[in-house]
Parts: sequence; structure tokens; C-alpha cells
Amino acid sequence: MTARIIAFANQKGGVGKTTSAVNLAAALAQAGKLVLLVDLDPQGNASTGFGISQFQRRITIYHVFANEGMIEEAEVQTDLPNLKVVPANVDLSAAEFELGGRSKREYILRDKLQSRRELYDFIIIDCPPSLGLLTLNGLVAADSIIVPMQCEFYALEGLSHLLNTTDLLRKNLNPELQIEGVLLTMYDRRYNLTAAVEADVRDYLGSRVFNTVIPRNVRVSEAPSHGKPVVTYDKSSAGACAYVHLAEEIMARYDNTEQNKLDFIEKLESNNLDDGDTGSNVGNMDNNKDRDNNEDGDILQPAAKKSKKREEAKASGENISAETIESNNARIIESEKASSNDGNNSEKTPETEANTETNIEADEIDDKADNKDNKKATNTKADNAKTDNTKDWAA
Repeated sequence: MTARIIAFANQKGGVGKTTSAVNLAAALAQAGKLVLLVDLDPQGNASTGFGISQFQRRITIYHVFANEGMIEEAEVQTDLPNLKVVPANVDLSAAEFELGGRSKREYILRDKLQSRRELYDFIIIDCPPSLGLLTLNGLVAADSIIVPMQCEFYALEGLSHLLNTTDLLRKNLNPELQIEGVLLTMYDRRYNLTAAVEADVRDYLGSRVFNTVIPRNVRVSEAPSHGKPVVTYDKSSAGACAYVHLAEEIMARYDNTEQNKLDFIEKLESNNLDDGDTGSNVGNMDNNKDRDNNEDGDILQPAAKKSKKREEAKASGENISAETIESNNARIIESEKASSNDGNNSEKTPETEANTETNIEADEIDDKADNKDNKKATNTKADNAKTDNTKDWAA
């Protein structure tokens, strides 16, 4: 058994990198795989995501880089039996300065992990949101890289820079480095921009984009505050289901035997995460009880539907046949006859209706005449009052 080392990297922050690393590691561990998560970010968010306190971080990845501790000493057991974490804290931010003068500084992490590759199925590395020495160590140590990408325009620019950096690394430092895949995160299909970005990325990278996408989900955001990955915090949520599908997609690439695939499905069923519960994570986003409620999305969607209906009505109106028009005219004539019959039954004649209309018009004329007379009388009184006041002033 030799571990597959996968690094999560993107120099743009806030794209779901740490969240994806934490939840993929947890999903693989739930499926029965032995997993080691290496927190390479000085913020230590991946460690916090598993509820590892500062007290438990007495030996961190910083001490491993500084040759002050062995990597096995830094490993912390999580609540998941098959998952361990090498934690990080703010001390790691000093590592880039301290390692600057060392020879072969880009290969430090790769050399440290060699002794652990035989003990795990997967080693997941959470890189910091930069392209500094720490990220460089993660990418040199990795067999492949997963690029989490938010479905926004700026993320496209960041993706192109990272792919260029990966090509340079492959040429100079790690010829075996592969693109495991681009992972679309914070996916919301209610927005046209999401679909546009996804189409551009899939057209450009093709099969290197994961079929699984990670939807916006409240439970994914809540889970870290409880010190748990979402796959254990709320395993029925849309976010948890998406990360289980991602684990399944990655497992399918390396588990070639039919028995391994059957074992994986059995693990999912035992965790109530079988295909019937999970389904397509994009198709079931709106059906999930705790999906992220975004008012703008709810407004845009009906507007698009109404516009589409208007276009369809227009198109159908242009294709109305002559027979349809004739049948509609026949219906109108019949309805007019029916209404005239109803009029006869109520004993109303054209003469009485005409007389009624004439009386109404006469009343309206009389009312107008009365209003004119009232206005004239009012004006006359006002003029008389003005004349009296003038006389009094003159006297």
C-alpha cells in the first residue's frame, strides 16, 4: 500500500479550499480508507475543522520543518478512527523566512512524508492561499493537485495563473505532478454566471473538471464552528452528499477491482449515504431542507421562466392555423347568441334599454347645468363682497 498524496491549492483565498480538504479527507475515512491530513496553512483552519485545540498542537508541522519533531509525533487522532491530522498554527508563518537559506528547501515536506506513505491510503495536504515556499513544498510532495474554484470571473484568472505555475513545477521540481481535477465550489445553478463559468472551465479543461460540484449550503458553513466536518455534522445535507460523491469519484480512479467498488458502496449505505439518499448533488440542491436561501436567486429564476413563457406564447401565436381561427370565431358567435338569449329571458328589450340610456344622459345634462348655476351664484356673491369692502375702505 502506497498513499496517494493530493494537495489542495489555489492562491486565491475564499474558494472553499480548506473546507474541501477537510471534508474529502473525512469522506474517504468514512469509506474505510486510512487518511492523513497535513495542515500546511499557518491559519490552522483545517485543524480547527476537526476540533483540534491549541493545547493538542504542541507539536505541529512547523516543528517538523524545523527538525524539532518527527511527523509521526505531530499526528493527532480525530473522532474518525481512520483519520489523523498533522496540525498547524501561527508559528508556521515564520517557516518561510527560516527555511529560506536551506538547501533543497522545496523538498523538505516530500522527504518527511516518505516514511508515512506505506501507512496510509491517502495523504491530503491543505496548502495556504499563496504561491510561497509552503505551497511549493506541498506541490513538490504531491502526486496530484485539486484546484477548488468558485464560480466567479476572478477565479478564472487565478486558475490560469495556477495552471502556469503547475507547468513550471512539472518541468523543474516535480515531473510526476498531475492535475487531479478542478473542483467547482459554492455552486448555485440559479445564477447565469455560475453556468457561464462552468461552461468555460469544462470547455477548456474537459475531463480534468470533476463531475461533482459543491453547492452553497448552510450546513457546510456551520460545521467548522462545531469542530466537525459536514459529513459527520449533518450527513444528510446537500453539502455532505456532494463531498461523498467527490470521494466516490476519486476512489473510482484508483480502486480498479470490482470488490473494492462494492465495499465502498456498502460503506456508504451503512452511513445512510447510499445513492437513494444522495442522488445528483446538483439536481437535489433545491429539494434539500437546509439549502442556502438567496433572495436574488429566487427573484431571477421566475423572471427567466416568465420571459421564456412569453417567447413560447409568441412563437405559438405565429403558428395558429386558419382552421383554429375559424373555430374560435364560431365559439364567439355562439357565446354572443347565448348572451342575447339571456337578455330576452330577463325581459329586457332594445326599446327599454334605449329609454334608460336617454334618461341617464338627460340626468347628466341637468346635473351639469345645476353645477354651472351654482358656480355663477358663488362668483356673484364674491364680487359683491369685494365691492362692499372697497367702498368701506374709501370711506
